[in-house]
Amino acid sequence: MNKILIFIIIFFSTMPYSYANLEFGQKGNIEFETYYTFDLDSLYKDTYLNRPLKGKGTLYLPKNIEKKKIPLMVLLHTSGGVKPNREIKYAKHFNKLGYASYVIDTYSTRKCNPSGNSSPWKNCISKITTIDYATDAYQALNKLSTHPNINIDKIALIGFSYGANATALVLDSNFKKVLSPNNKYLFHISVYGDCFLNYGDLQKSTGADFHFIIGTKDMQYNKKICNKNFSKIRSAGSNVSEHFLQDGGHAFEAEYPVQWLPSSEYPTFTNCDLQFLNDGTYMESETNNKIKINAEDDLKKKSKLRKEFIFKTIKSCYGKGNWIGGQGKVLKNNLLLLEEITSKYLN
Repeated sequence: MNKILIFIIIFFSTMPYSYANLEFGQKGNIEFETYYTFDLDSLYKDTYLNRPLKGKGTLYLPKNIEKKKIPLMVLLHTSGGVKPNREIKYAKHFNKLGYASYVIDTYSTRKCNPSGNSSPWKNCISKITTIDYATDAYQALNKLSTHPNINIDKIALIGFSYGANATALVLDSNFKKVLSPNNKYLFHISVYGDCFLNYGDLQKSTGADFHFIIGTKDMQYNKKICNKNFSKIRSAGSNVSEHFLQDGGHAFEAEYPVQWLPSSEYPTFTNCDLQFLNDGTYMESETNNKIKINAEDDLKKKSKLRKEFIFKTIKSCYGKGNWIGGQGKVLKNNLLLLEEITSKYLN
């Protein structure tokens, strides 16, 4: 046996299982190739390619799947990270509907823990952007499209809060062209995301439908800003549907009771209209502030600049706070709504 053949055998036999060919019925932890993108300037100048990562996520499958091909829901977590009572709960609910579910862990991929004291989730938001979430969404799609149980024509994206904001960027056809020219999402769902859905220089969308779900008592909703950015998405070629959950606050799957949290504890971007442009510029139109994130800068410098901008410079556009906490009835209604939306596309 020649040396080249021996090398090939050793190389593939020592690869992580999830990097080898996926098999019927394979579930659990499945890694994918991704990148620490951070900003759109890095994406469009290809410097993101210098920061490769092993993306982390978990695939959940319905029972007795055998060799069936089924739809897939890809889930993006909140700024609080993956939680059993939220992302995993939804994943298992989709399994009951006959869908596969894949929960992406964007924080673990980039080694950031949002739990603990001194608002570590702020550090995660500073170091990890919704552009990273969107990068993971497409890179995971590329991997999971090779799974023999997945119907590649019926794959959808759903995000919650911080992750919900990323679902709008995934609509940008130029963003898709860079990361996933051969695969696509059939539709996108944003659950209690923000209204500043203004990414890049959106001219043309992927054509996927966009569903925006928000509670009537969620102070992150700003009708004026939402209408402005929904109009932009529609002009780019995607249908937009708004769905309101009666009396719903923010993070209604939480395991603690509903409480009012002021923006000093949990920033609520009620009146902020953030725009993330393709050259790396961050703009906030209500306060008239902007910064430039350069592709060539190191990540430490970028995250410091972003943290200062998000949590200090634009504070005047924050709302007073928000109602946050578990609401069983609202959660139940949201599950019914998700079943109604997804059945139109996936059944």
